[in-house]
Amino acid sequence: MRIPLSVDEVVVKFADHVLLRDFALQVDPGESVALMGPSGSGKTSLLKCLVGLTIPSAGSIEVAGSAMTGVSAAKRADLRRELIGTAYQTPDLLTEISVQENVAITLLFEGVGRDKALSDARRSLAAVGIEHLAARGVENLSGGEAQRVSLARALVRESMSLLVADEPTASLDGANAVRLAELMTGMVHERGIGAVIATHDQRVADRCDRVVELRMAMAQ
Repeated sequence: MRIPLSVDEVVVKFADHVLLRDFALQVDPGESVALMGPSGSGKTSLLKCLVGLTIPSAGSIEVAGSAMTGVSAAKRADLRRELIGTAYQTPDLLTEISVQENVAITLLFEGVGRDKALSDARRSLAAVGIEHLAARGVENLSGGEAQRVSLARALVRESMSLLVADEPTASLDGANAVRLAELMTGMVHERGIGAVIATHDQRVADRCDRVVELRMAMAQ
C-alpha cells in the first residue's frame, strides 16, 4: 500500500521569516495526524504546501508516491484532484443546489457523468451517516450537518489517498466537534487513507492517532 504522505526537510518562509525549518513527517495508511501549534507557527502554510497550492522554499513532499514538489502547477493540480480531499472551517456549500449535488459538484466539473457523480455522492453521504439529507437544500442544515456534507465532498473520490483538514471543527460546539473528529478519524482508518488535521481543539487531537506540535521558528 502506498504511503499517503511523506514530507522531508521542508522549509517554509514568509517574506524573510522562516515559519518551518527542516520539517519532516510521514503519514501511514489509516493514520490520522493532528497538527497543533500557536497562530503563526505555520500550520496553514504547511497545509497549502501539502496540497500543492504553494511551493516550499526547500525540501520535498510526496502524496501516495507522487511528487508535489519539483513539478508544474498543472501537475500539482491534477494530483490534488486525484489524490487529496480537503475540508475547512467553513463548509462553503452552494445554496442553489441540493446536498447531494454539492458533494457531486467537483466530479461533475471534471467531466464525470452525472449518474456516476450522483451515485458516488450518495455513497459518500451514506459513509458519513447523512444519506437521508441528499435531497435537502443546504440552507436547512445545522452546523454539524453542513460539516458532514463538506467531509462527504472531501472523501467522494475513490482514488484519494490523503485528507487535509484546516480547523474543520472550529465553528462547531463541543459535542459536534467531537462527533466530527470521530467520524473523520474513523473514515480514515476504514479506508486506509492518511489525514493531516490542523486544530486548536485538544478534544479533536485526542481522537487522532498522533499529534505533531509546530513551534515558532526563529527568524534567520
